[in-house]
Amino acid sequence: MKKIYIISIIILLSFYSCKENNKIVSVVKSINFKTDIVNVYWRYKGLYFDKNLQQEIVYFSDFGQSFIKTYNLQGGLIDSIPLENVLNKFVGQISFIYPYSKDTIFCGKENKILVINHYGDIYHTVNLDSILPDPEKYLYNLIGRSIPYQENSSNKILFHPFLKEYEFLSKKNKLDLDLKSGREFFLKAFHNSPYFLEIKNIFSNKIEYNFEIHNFYKDFFTEKDAMMYSESNFKGINDFIFLISISKNKILKIDANNFDILKEIDVKSKYTDMGASITIEDDLNNTENYKKNALYAGYISELFYNEKIKQYMVIVMHTVKDKEEYDKYNGFDYRPFSIIIYDENFENPKEYVFEANIYICRNSFMSEEGLWIQRKPENLTKENYGIQTFDLLKFN
Repeated sequence: MKKIYIISIIILLSFYSCKENNKIVSVVKSINFKTDIVNVYWRYKGLYFDKNLQQEIVYFSDFGQSFIKTYNLQGGLIDSIPLENVLNKFVGQISFIYPYSKDTIFCGKENKILVINHYGDIYHTVNLDSILPDPEKYLYNLIGRSIPYQENSSNKILFHPFLKEYEFLSKKNKLDLDLKSGREFFLKAFHNSPYFLEIKNIFSNKIEYNFEIHNFYKDFFTEKDAMMYSESNFKGINDFIFLISISKNKILKIDANNFDILKEIDVKSKYTDMGASITIEDDLNNTENYKKNALYAGYISELFYNEKIKQYMVIVMHTVKDKEEYDKYNGFDYRPFSIIIYDENFENPKEYVFEANIYICRNSFMSEEGLWIQRKPENLTKENYGIQTFDLLKFN
């Protein structure tokens, strides 16, 4: 196999320091991944531990989803997996891609889960339609999206219920509703639906499943609030599920075995506000309040756990003041952000601030060595087209 790129090692190169608090972040080393993708989309990348290969694997998929490429942490290409067979089974884009091992890769959309090997061949199919509750009664339908589990986590597969559009629900229930009333109807159904579908034996001909946690979103919303959660707001780490709030500066810690809510964590930054509140009127009319909250507000972007040093790392994207600044940072991509580090009890926070236009904080992953974040691509040429550089960070 052709070796792609070597690691460029930069030992203890400080790119940010806060002298009054003696806070220094250093780049330990960098990896160049030759992906042939110009822009890495945060939803289609990640890291997992392959038990058969006994190593950590990084994966990327292009936005058109024609392939999945896997790499080792030296930047060497392991596989390029074609997705043609999967795309032929679906209409439009794949909802989720979840590699578990070299020959067990879950791909799904619209209540159907396909399992492929590293050749792209489909060898197992799970159709969830047969286990869904009656939409007439429960007012929702499921679109399977796997909650992303950080490696070393539970092997169970969890899906987040995702409602179909409110026009569908209104017609299904034979309701003659205007746009605003339809939206209210939709949100009420969403807030009163279960939030996890747990599958324990996904390779069995008769799967075992449970619908878990009902109504706990009501503590985060008012009836007029148009904000919703999706699978990207959940993070699975070891035996815990974490719900990252969009409307508040909070994280919920949930037991992944019995789904009890264990702890509510307040995330506080010295450098930015967090949280967005959008009404149905704001959402439908694209008001200034909508732009301020949906586009310009600061929010909790990611959560990781460093198993080696027993620390949680929370990435917080900072607010921007207006459209000019929003456009300047390419929306959410190149904004300033903070990394707040906590101990394993979510205590003793320590905040590190990163300037704008250096990193893409949403494109990050945790390995055994620590936290990696993608550098902003610069000066694209034919020679460096599709090369994505990630830095391994060290915090004092």
